[in-house]
Amino acid sequence: MRKLFLAAAFAGTMTGAAALAGQAAPAGQGAPGGNGRGGMMMRADTNGDGKISQAEFTAMMDQRFARLDKNGDGFITADEVSDMPGRGPGGGVMAADTNHDGKVSHAEFTALATARFAKLDVNGDGQVTPDEMSAPRN
Repeated sequence: MRKLFLAAAFAGTMTGAAALAGQAAPAGQGAPGGNGRGGMMMRADTNGDGKISQAEFTAMMDQRFARLDKNGDGFITADEVSDMPGRGPGGGVMAADTNHDGKVSHAEFTALATARFAKLDVNGDGQVTPDEMSAPRN
């Protein structure tokens, strides 16, 4: 579960990615071919093939950015994510603030999500599988 949250959170997140997504699927439910894993796989795998493509991941992260940007100004601030669990303020989302202006732009958020996807895609085939999601990370 922690790995799924981290994948989504930086994004988690994402992320992410992942965290990225932060909510688990109901007990007993998982993505097709997902060995019972839920969470991010359930939400991001929109075509139901048991894998997350770069496009599916990007779409999920765009939705996450929109949810986190509570005032709709195109930036995520610490105030908007102060209640998020995880590493550091805002569950680690504020780590995406690479220019240190106190807010995370969509471009900064997307860059972090893209880097997270690349890390999750262990074999570099442009798809993240359940096995890759559960692979140990450095």
